[in-house]
Amino acid sequence: MSQVEELWILFREPLLTSALLGTALGLLGVHLLARRLVFVSSALTQVATMAVALSFLAGVVPGLPGPRWLALAATLIAFRLLLVWAGGGAREGKLAWVQLMAGAVAIAIGTRLARERHDLDALLFGTGVLVAPEDLVWGAVVAVVVILPTWWFSPAVLAMSADPRGATLRGLPSGWLEWLFVVQVALAVAVGTRVLGAMPVLALGVLPAIAAGRLVRGPVAALVIAAALGAVGGVAGYAVAYVLDLPVGASQTLLAGLLVPLASAVRRN
Repeated sequence: MSQVEELWILFREPLLTSALLGTALGLLGVHLLARRLVFVSSALTQVATMAVALSFLAGVVPGLPGPRWLALAATLIAFRLLLVWAGGGAREGKLAWVQLMAGAVAIAIGTRLARERHDLDALLFGTGVLVAPEDLVWGAVVAVVVILPTWWFSPAVLAMSADPRGATLRGLPSGWLEWLFVVQVALAVAVGTRVLGAMPVLALGVLPAIAAGRLVRGPVAALVIAAALGAVGGVAGYAVAYVLDLPVGASQTLLAGLLVPLASAVRRN
């Protein structure tokens, strides 16, 4: 049995989940870069991690939502608030404060946990290997929620990313498009952080989009290339981690990072 066959048999669900989430994050990355919200996505991964850590800490409370639902709710609320709060002056400082505070709370909670400490480390750095069947289902949900509306409403969505105020003046339904974007990002970050980890989610949500921007000029082409590169980064990162016995999150982040200089080299040639 070849390594490829063995990899597929042992890790079929993680590979498929990584491909789905990588595709969705790559698509969203184009819009995040166009709207200069890269640091917002970085802060959101820490908010999702903090929410999951809080759910671990309060796991004994009956009726408390599960880690995934709590992360989704926290990320959704945080993203909407950050779009307003970080829109004024000192934007980078505000976002840095949110990211640092959320990350510090997550780490501080981790010192009070014993059984879930490994899970928390996996959330922060993407060191987890196993993916449950329900994670694959959630990855498919993220892909559908991100890909279908983005493709179907691509002219309006791209106009909103390029110039939100101009899109409103042109009569586009900016209100619900903005909320669609908030839900898409929150869902992708919350589920991705729970499954892959904060570091690879940030990498797959930014670096493929940067690489795509260096390869092509048109926004539609950038969306397609970024989605494809996101899927490649997620799957290839998992495969390299298996072959070289590396942490999955680090491998996915490194593979996504290599896409940028490779794209620059291709563009020069």
